[in-house]
Amino acid sequence: MLQSQFPTSDDSPQTSYPTSPPSPLCLTLLIILASLIAVALTLYATTLGVDISGDSVTYLHAARNIIAGHGLTFILPDGSQSHLLVFPPLYPIMLATGWIARLDPITFARYLNCLALVATLTFTALLVARYTRNMWVIALALFLGLTSRPLLFGYTRLMSEAPFVTFVLATLFFLTAYLHRPRRTSLIFAALCIAIASLTRWAGISLVPVAFAAILLCRARPQRARVIDSVLLILIIVIAMEAWTLYNHQPASRPYGGRTLALHPPPRVKLVAGARALSNWFAPHEYPVSEWPAIALTFAVLAIPLIARRAGIRTAPLDLAVIFVISYIAFILISLTFFDAAIPLNSRIWMPLVPPLVILLTAALVIPARLPYYRQLIALLLAFPILLNTYCTWRYANDLHHAGQGYLSAAWRDSELMAYLKKIPPKTPIASNAQDAIYTLLNRSAYGFPMARFRTIAKDNPNLRADLVRLYTHDLRKKGLLVFSNRIKRGDFLPTKTRIEKYLNLQPVAELSDGQIYKITGIRKRPPAPTTQP
Repeated sequence: MLQSQFPTSDDSPQTSYPTSPPSPLCLTLLIILASLIAVALTLYATTLGVDISGDSVTYLHAARNIIAGHGLTFILPDGSQSHLLVFPPLYPIMLATGWIARLDPITFARYLNCLALVATLTFTALLVARYTRNMWVIALALFLGLTSRPLLFGYTRLMSEAPFVTFVLATLFFLTAYLHRPRRTSLIFAALCIAIASLTRWAGISLVPVAFAAILLCRARPQRARVIDSVLLILIIVIAMEAWTLYNHQPASRPYGGRTLALHPPPRVKLVAGARALSNWFAPHEYPVSEWPAIALTFAVLAIPLIARRAGIRTAPLDLAVIFVISYIAFILISLTFFDAAIPLNSRIWMPLVPPLVILLTAALVIPARLPYYRQLIALLLAFPILLNTYCTWRYANDLHHAGQGYLSAAWRDSELMAYLKKIPPKTPIASNAQDAIYTLLNRSAYGFPMARFRTIAKDNPNLRADLVRLYTHDLRKKGLLVFSNRIKRGDFLPTKTRIEKYLNLQPVAELSDGQIYKITGIRKRPPAPTTQP
């Protein structure tokens, strides 16, 4: 079944594959076994539902509107519609396909994540099999993927990372095939995967340098053919991105989700936190002592292709993995500095790096070395963190199984605030700092609070008072309710109750264990401007 995926003896000595490919039957059975374990673990962890929080609600809302026939839009509480602008379109479209099986996007997200995880493990195994026929090494790569907390976390959420990782690995697979047998078909498939990845998450653009590097490294292909390949690559990606731009009637000069170009260098503390989060692909965060060695390991594996090449091992998948890791990190840091200051440098943002780093790390086991018992030593060094990761990942999945996560967790389902809001007449307009939780749990639209600080550009909102007055006079139409949830921690960019009271008069309606509800009775007058003595 997989025989056609592996090379023949026409490779040059400097980039030779193993003398014979892994047994297709053994490889297939290994992938099936790993996939069954992964699916069982994912379904077990998401028994109470996938993690829905923050951006998840945007995807959920858009998917439900597609099913209802409204297209890629948002329906505001007053009935008006708004296009999906900041977020890429393909993930909500994927969620909407669940209507074929009569599944709500929340339910379908579980099965979509399982499908994406199976595809991720399959491409990981095929890429590792490109440079080794050792089934134990392939099994170790699959095991490292199964026990990586960031990877499991990503596949238990209603977020776009899960399918995005699949298309990243598919791109690396087709580019590796292009380097082995330089056929334009492989490059076209890779370009299509890049376009799909980019329309799933904007970070898919980081795959473009990987594709150009593959074209440059393909010296067996004539220069004229490589120029044509480059043009085709650009055309496919640009046409896909431009089609989305034209659908939204937005100018092509705003390719990055409409975010504003501005300089806001990330603070040092954020970079340090991001470096520590990067180590979580291999070292569980419960044990901080392992963070810095894991960071050193992360950067050390980037040198593995250089060592492998000297050992006569086929390095195409390794070279492309390194280029992607560097390109993706550069993309995130550039975006953070110039486009979106709110990008969190956490395990979620680094999740797409886990499979490429796993592919690179396992390559260390197939590099011949003069040291006695070299492979045994490497395996012994990896054994403890692997066992520790296995234990922590299982405990994490078990915790999710019993308590849930996000807005579908047991704590949110039993919320006294949500139970109170459920009894409020449907036509009563609501504004809240937890409007996404209200939509998820009650399927009811609510206005969000105006921004006190624009996170994407790291600047305070100079029109906060005017925005709050408009919320009262227009959105709530002087009869709505202001709802505060104590569970929402967004004090860095949403106004607190104390700050809102500087501009609006609030009358208590209900004091609950996890929130408060108010009516707005009027607008406070502006304080007089301070006078200066001559």
